[in-house]
Amino acid sequence: MRFDGVTYPVTAIDGAWTAVVTASESSGKKALTWGVDCYSGQGDDVTDESDNRWILVDGTGPNPVEIINPRPNTILDTDVYEVRVAIDEEGGLDTDSLQLEWWVEDALTGDRLTTGYEPMTVEGTDISGTRLEIYAEIDLSGITDTMIQNRLILFIKVNGRDLADNSVQGMNGAPSGSEIAQWDLEWLRPEFSIGPLDVSYTRLIIEVGQSTSVQALVDNTGSLDGTVDATVYVVKLNGTKDVLQRPSIDIPAQGKGLITLDWVPTSQGIQWIEVELDNGQTSKGPTVDVRPARDQGFVENLFGDVNPVIGSIVALIFVSIIVTGLLWARKATRGRGARSEYDWDEYSSEIEDDYYEEDDLADYAAEPSQTGQEIQPASSLGAAAAALGVAETTSAAEPETDWVMGADGYWWYHDKDTNEWWYKDENGDIVQFN
Repeated sequence: MRFDGVTYPVTAIDGAWTAVVTASESSGKKALTWGVDCYSGQGDDVTDESDNRWILVDGTGPNPVEIINPRPNTILDTDVYEVRVAIDEEGGLDTDSLQLEWWVEDALTGDRLTTGYEPMTVEGTDISGTRLEIYAEIDLSGITDTMIQNRLILFIKVNGRDLADNSVQGMNGAPSGSEIAQWDLEWLRPEFSIGPLDVSYTRLIIEVGQSTSVQALVDNTGSLDGTVDATVYVVKLNGTKDVLQRPSIDIPAQGKGLITLDWVPTSQGIQWIEVELDNGQTSKGPTVDVRPARDQGFVENLFGDVNPVIGSIVALIFVSIIVTGLLWARKATRGRGARSEYDWDEYSSEIEDDYYEEDDLADYAAEPSQTGQEIQPASSLGAAAAALGVAETTSAAEPETDWVMGADGYWWYHDKDTNEWWYKDENGDIVQFN
């Protein structure tokens, strides 16, 4: 008898024989053949070659060869997933023993937060082959948002055996019992970044001692609000760095933050600003050639750092406002003077009328009076108006100009029909003078 290239002599009794053979150390199908070797002369071996056998030697356990789903390097949400694995097994799987073990672990501490065991199913009816697919579902919905504010990792491994009682190995022949895959879970965290063009200055032509505003735009592409610390350097052509400021700003998730500061160069030469975030990302601003300080002219002293074009426009507007105000005041003054002259003509005629009325009243007062009054109201009102420096009458044709300012600071109005005087008190109320 010959098995796996080794010949074993046996003795047949009535055509039956028994042999003890040593199995191969390598797995695979091995040929088992036999024949009669002791005949002589005209003897003939009529052994049926179709009775030869192929013996399957299975010395290794099922070997996972590929993770079909979820794909490697996928970031998993807290959801339900189907895990599908391709496995190589020639001898045949013990389907009832297959089990998917999974657990979620804190990447920093190594603590297991949750663990699960799920039975696995073989796709199709074949239990042997070079690429069998087995699958199961895992539920990650029990992981809370608070938990995923830390970095978490999902691990899986396949437990089970084949028909030869060999245990399932790790991925690509790794020792039995080791994990075969892992995935990062969604990590709620701020992620800050700064681009190569995110640092700018308000001025590119700078002299020693002049100030320019530096602005750096920082993105938070993460899923959580956060605070970023940055260091702002002044870098010179010889490579030296001087810390200008260490700002810290809060940036919302999926938002942007602006770092703003002033830079006043203290030395001349080629320099630039470099911003470094606490995660190591850096960005530099435009390179500027700082000029020596020089004496400023009158216009520069007047406008300072203001853009000359903007300064000229503002100055022109300011001068226009002043000229407009002067023209308006001149127009108002000319109109008031003409009106005052007109009022004085009326006032002078009123004084003459009062003079003649006083002469008549003096003659009348010499006669006996039936009421005993010695001073007429019209005379006393005229005297009061003269004492206050108020014209007793103004043009009736223009009622809106009948009010005049008296020497006492009050506005006065004379009703010529009734010969009554009215004035506006400090509250703006119109009061009759008695």
